[in-house]
Amino acid sequence: MGSWFVGALAYAADIVLMAPTATVVRRMLAVCDEFAVKLDLRFNASKSICMFFRPRKSYKSHKHTGLVTPDLSIGGSVLVVAALGFPFSIVIGCD
Repeated sequence: MGSWFVGALAYAADIVLMAPTATVVRRMLAVCDEFAVKLDLRFNASKSICMFFRPRKSYKSHKHTGLVTPDLSIGGSVLVVAALGFPFSIVIGCD
């Protein structure tokens, strides 16, 4: 946001991880796994979901060839990927 990197948002028992690449998301999930082991916690993969946002240009150039969505997991369980099927934007901000 602006010149700040915000990689995680948390509220109560909910966490949102945000990263520029699947590799970074994998590392963040690995950190979550390490944290869970140390504190004897569990992340519930069945209540988790992944969403990927690609630039419009990327979507248009690959829409007929099929984009590969990386497998991501936490606690040994694969996370569900949202099937959006169209490009869209989410604006986060305040007036």
